[in-house]
Amino acid sequence: MTGYMKQLSFATLAVLVSVLAGCGGSDESNAVTESPLWCKSPETINETGNACELVITPCNYPEVANPDTQLCEMSQEAWIDGSNGITMPVPAYTPAANELVIYFQFETPTDGSAIDYNLAGLHAWNNADCNSYADFDRPEGTTPWGSSLAWTGIDDNFGAYWVMNTIDPPNCINFIVYDAIGSVKFSGEDDILVDISTVNTGELFLLEKETTIFPFPRTFASLVVPGGSTPAPLECEAPLIANEAGDECVTDPDAVPTIVDGAAELYLRGLIDWETTDDSNKFVYSEGVYTMALAVTGSATAYNFKVADADWNVVNAFGASEGDETVVLGESKTLIASEELGKNISLTIPNNGNYQFILDISDTEAPTLTVIEVAYDKVLYVKGDMNEWANALPMVYKGENIYTSLHPLEMQDYAFKVADANWTDATNFGIATEGAVVPLDTATTLVFGEDVAQNINFTAAAAGTYRFILDATNKGAPILTIENAVPYSGRTLYLKGDMNDWSTTPNFDFALTDTTYVVNALIDNTKKYGFKIASDGWENDSTMGAFAGEGDVVIGEEKLLTLPGEDNIAIEVTENKILTFTLDATDFTAPKLTVTEAPAPYQERTMYLKGDMNGWATEEAYILTYAAGIYTIETLLPVRSYNFKIASADWEEDSTVGGVVDDNILTAGEAKTLTLPGADITFDVTKEATYVFTLNAINPSRPMLTITEKTN
Repeated sequence: MTGYMKQLSFATLAVLVSVLAGCGGSDESNAVTESPLWCKSPETINETGNACELVITPCNYPEVANPDTQLCEMSQEAWIDGSNGITMPVPAYTPAANELVIYFQFETPTDGSAIDYNLAGLHAWNNADCNSYADFDRPEGTTPWGSSLAWTGIDDNFGAYWVMNTIDPPNCINFIVYDAIGSVKFSGEDDILVDISTVNTGELFLLEKETTIFPFPRTFASLVVPGGSTPAPLECEAPLIANEAGDECVTDPDAVPTIVDGAAELYLRGLIDWETTDDSNKFVYSEGVYTMALAVTGSATAYNFKVADADWNVVNAFGASEGDETVVLGESKTLIASEELGKNISLTIPNNGNYQFILDISDTEAPTLTVIEVAYDKVLYVKGDMNEWANALPMVYKGENIYTSLHPLEMQDYAFKVADANWTDATNFGIATEGAVVPLDTATTLVFGEDVAQNINFTAAAAGTYRFILDATNKGAPILTIENAVPYSGRTLYLKGDMNDWSTTPNFDFALTDTTYVVNALIDNTKKYGFKIASDGWENDSTMGAFAGEGDVVIGEEKLLTLPGEDNIAIEVTENKILTFTLDATDFTAPKLTVTEAPAPYQERTMYLKGDMNGWATEEAYILTYAAGIYTIETLLPVRSYNFKIASADWEEDSTVGGVVDDNILTAGEAKTLTLPGADITFDVTKEATYVFTLNAINPSRPMLTITEKTN
């Protein structure tokens, strides 16, 4: 979200002071290593080095001590006349009851030129939270953006001022001081919100480039602190700490270092041998994941091990949490990256076999380990012209002796092999005949051995993503098949039938993930519907229907389809509902369809319109009405450009609807496909009117928004 509100009130903010500490330990003893003491500025370590303390610095007026933090900050009380040789002038205008005067003063130009207050205008507005302007509509009313409110007068000491009528009692106000066309915000980039419910002097004083808004008169001269202003407390993020002088963030020499993704060479330590650090137990790194495999003898006794570098460096030694040491085959386990804290990992391997260890450190704060049984005692890679013959991406073991990997290819010839990281003879696979080309969608038996296995050759007839499948049922003669990873020649598939007049209607197109197609459809009449799944042009190799006489689909049950489809598929609906159609195209030639009832969108959370029209607030007045997958709301919008999103109260990512990056500008009357969580949506209002926002969330992961002007 890029919309923000500057929260300015007359209450000071408490500074939270935290002390960060760690703890130490090891598998071998109960000794505890004392952790370094970190103090968050403005606190410092005391003379004995065992506690943090706050050293109070005397404040020079007009700075005063904050009563909670004792830090120096600019006084917001009435000026003490005579202080620093200044007697504060009396403002030219005296506010009457229920009037608020907003003053704004430009800095004196350094080039000696005159100040031109004709440049300054005021943009002010009411919304559901802040609606104190009596002359504007409530809860929403505003001055048009780009047509600023001219100042009431000029005060020689305090600059331009605007006299605004307020309600009784007031709560808070919104405003911006800007130029006549809205291109320059003189009062700062953020919108200003001022609470006047508790302290209301009838006056507000703003000075150019100053972030504080004063309820009592102030001039630039009155803000000068004798001896210089007290510097703002230095904020350091752990593991950095403030130096002794408190003016620089430095690295704590005693801090535990952070895992560096991919920087370390890691080994499986233990299990077979605690000391060996060579290729036999070395992990290979790729894209946030370390992987290795080896043959293990089955045992009723659990194996103990850790993952560490050759020197057992504390940051690269991965162990288990105390009391949670057991890893279960096939299940992910979160580890601790610390030799002093991590315990030995325990793993029971009941049967002789080959096992792959997968350490995922893409989240360096929560690395995970997964152990699975595989076909080979080495991690396999497709290595060749597509990746400079590197160990770029391990093949994924799918079970049942099947390995796969996906590779984006250009339209060209490729040479490659399937091999482990070190080109071990037994897992160095190629073709028997030098120069032979492997066709697409054709099973090819491979051979192994450096002097036997020749480079495999493949011609990608079109650019795209290809799936390499290795069937290791016969480990000495595995079978390789290369197929287009995008089913049905990459064509978009549609649900076509009685529910949409057999057309390619928007929102009836399937979304594709890997080889699974999904679309939701609102079925709003109770009857039996006939349909097929097909591409726009009804091509035979991408048109799916039912086998003859077997068209009926039962909700919740899987149905095998055929190409091009002899009969229509049929489903009987007894009540209005949104249905999810899921097509499993793992086998392109034998796709399987499952129809289920779709849950309500966005976890059934209440959805709000949040943006420039309401200060990005979660307000009851901006709740969207929901019915059958469609959200709607009407709101009056003055002329200006608005950024906004549609989101739940707490901005959960799975229920925050935004625009697609670089395609987030919405035009009235045109449907725009959105995404989650997405960028801010932009809508330019050129005519003040009531607008209807309609969000079609039948397919909640790719909803469509339309904004139209209300005509009656």
